Amino acid sequence: MWIFTRWGFYSIASARQGDGGHENDLDSHGLVVQAIFRSQLEALKFHLPDLIGNCDIKEHSDSEYKFHMFVDKNIWSQVMLSLSQELNYDNFREEIVKEHSMDSPIYLKTITDISNFMSKLQATEDSK
Repeated sequence: MWIFTRWGFYSIASARQGDGGHENDLDSHGLVVQAIFRSQLEALKFHLPDLIGNCDIKEHSDSEYKFHMFVDKNIWSQVMLSLSQELNYDNFREEIVKEHSMDSPIYLKTITDISNFMSKLQATEDSK
């Protein structure tokens, strides 16, 4: 699952048992929350300290997403609920402009590129 939030972009997948190596079975209770930038995981932890503030961020330089944080599925469900309940804007991209226009131009550009791509997809679909 990919999620884009005011604090960053995260890829969430089932964690693996043991040392997390691909040869291990999936962990039915754990998730790995991955990010390209450590600062985005730190921002999420800072925003929700009671839920994930004590989760360690690990660096894996040979991974698609360099920074990983392991979270119990039940805790992550609470994170998602909290993020949903605090929504207080009607346009995500505009919120990112306000939230990240100065401190994270790369994230703002990424959101804008995705928004433009999705608009083109919709226009293509509408023209069928």
